[in-house]
Amino acid sequence: GQVRPGPGVQRKRLSHKRYGKKPSCPALPAIFSALKKLNKSSVLNNHLNLSCVVLGGHGVGGRMALLNANRDWFPAVCGAFAYGGHALADPQQGWGKRDVLPLEPDMPLLLIGGTNDGVLDTETAYAAGKDASPTWAIEQSFARGIKGKRGDRHLVLVEGASHYNFAVPRDPTTGKEFLDRRTRGHGKSVRKYLAQLLVTFCDQTCRGDPMTTADLKALCDKSHPMVAHAESK
Repeated sequence: GQVRPGPGVQRKRLSHKRYGKKPSCPALPAIFSALKKLNKSSVLNNHLNLSCVVLGGHGVGGRMALLNANRDWFPAVCGAFAYGGHALADPQQGWGKRDVLPLEPDMPLLLIGGTNDGVLDTETAYAAGKDASPTWAIEQSFARGIKGKRGDRHLVLVEGASHYNFAVPRDPTTGKEFLDRRTRGHGKSVRKYLAQLLVTFCDQTCRGDPMTTADLKALCDKSHPMVAHAESK
């Protein structure tokens, strides 16, 4: 009885017994297929580099991007980002209460969260407790879901940003808008920073230009005025 968007999730493949064996996002094969067609017979003819693709998403879409960034499944994927998305496991699927799903260790990743995200704050309260920060799930995903030190996996928490800072105008069909908080600060400035951060991450991931390396480092620095916390590994 509701109209709600979704990225397509095969929940059974996120269970303790089945996670990591097959993709959990059925939308991705269809998207790759569509991109191949567009690259052959549209205004985008031969303009898409389908050998280097960065997956990305917002909320559950970001979760799907992180959990499906696997070259064994999708050889063209060279990186992934998520805003307001995390890798916490679901205890109802055989995991422990605070378990984190392991992410691909050999993949550039960017995890972004807002310090005033009311949606994540509500959704993760059962695991973290009501006194945990709104970014707890994202911080745990970065700390425990990503192994090793490559230097190209980044965590950025944006000061005062809310869950729906990423989407303007807000979309009430998600059914979660009422959970969110107001942005502390200027929403337009937050979105401008997010755009710079994401474009630079994708540019660096796909091309590896020395100049974009320096730009990304500056955008992911703790001293940046939009950043509440940042770290890389």
